[in-house]
Amino acid sequence: MRAFVLLLFALTPLWGCGEVSHLLAETEAKRPESSARAINVVATDLSPIAADSRAARLLAELTDASTDKVFVVAHRGDWHAAPENSLAAIQSCIDLGVDMVEIDVRITLDGHYVLLHDKTLERSTNGVGKISHLTLEQIQTLRFKDANGALTDHKIATLEAGLQLARGKILLYLDKSEYDIPAVYAIVKAYGMEDYVFFYGSRTAVELKSHCGDDFEEIRYLPKLDGATPQAKEYVESFSTQKKPLAFVTSFDREDSPVLSQFDSIRARGVRIWASPLWDELCAGHTDERALQDPDGNWGWLLDRGATLLCTDQPAKLLDYLRSKNRHD
Repeated sequence: MRAFVLLLFALTPLWGCGEVSHLLAETEAKRPESSARAINVVATDLSPIAADSRAARLLAELTDASTDKVFVVAHRGDWHAAPENSLAAIQSCIDLGVDMVEIDVRITLDGHYVLLHDKTLERSTNGVGKISHLTLEQIQTLRFKDANGALTDHKIATLEAGLQLARGKILLYLDKSEYDIPAVYAIVKAYGMEDYVFFYGSRTAVELKSHCGDDFEEIRYLPKLDGATPQAKEYVESFSTQKKPLAFVTSFDREDSPVLSQFDSIRARGVRIWASPLWDELCAGHTDERALQDPDGNWGWLLDRGATLLCTDQPAKLLDYLRSKNRHD
């Protein structure tokens, strides 16, 4: 285990992921020698996901880039209904008819993956300190805060629990997992969800293959394209020839960003465009907040540029808007 982690640490300068080296170093320094990342399958039913399940239908629609359906991705779940990244926030997305949930994956001191956004516990829970400094048992005694900071009865869930809840019902996008895709993917695969769970990051196709090894062809990876992407045209082309993604996760801080100039090329390759109207620098100011007052001028602006996946903090209202435009089932 230690050799594997140190190898990842040594390669991180090639990947350009600053957070990676810090997280792995601090986690390895605190983790007991005897611990290991065992795959703890807690599901009671691991039969193959049915071909007629909602998740299978969503995947088929997502794979067909010629359709004009817009996919709604709920950022950290429906945190208006329940604390972000909680199982209840995922369930609310399923109930609403959201297509995909973006959830965050962090690692504990004893090598378990849990659903939490921040490295530290203070903002979203009643805990203190870094999640990588506590065991799973310690973390599971904590309680989530709601969006207003009030303490709730919801607790931090393991990745396994999130997978079990989502199986066959909704697609998942695992953020904060790009530093350790093979280990996280092993858990995803144990749950038979390799087709329904997405990873992302800034690695080139060559770097991704080096990181993922034999899993490279199987993993559903959404490359990140933003203003800091070097040689953006070549980056887009490399994925089209070596590992065609279902979408590029894009961000752009102004309306004349060179990132937008790649959109026609991406769509011509039969690949979807993901936009995130979460805050100004991700979407040139066309945010959810502004869309609540002017949906056509903000969500509509992104759709007019060809985006067909929107990662949103307002899943219910975005669904209503898209349905009014006949852009969602």
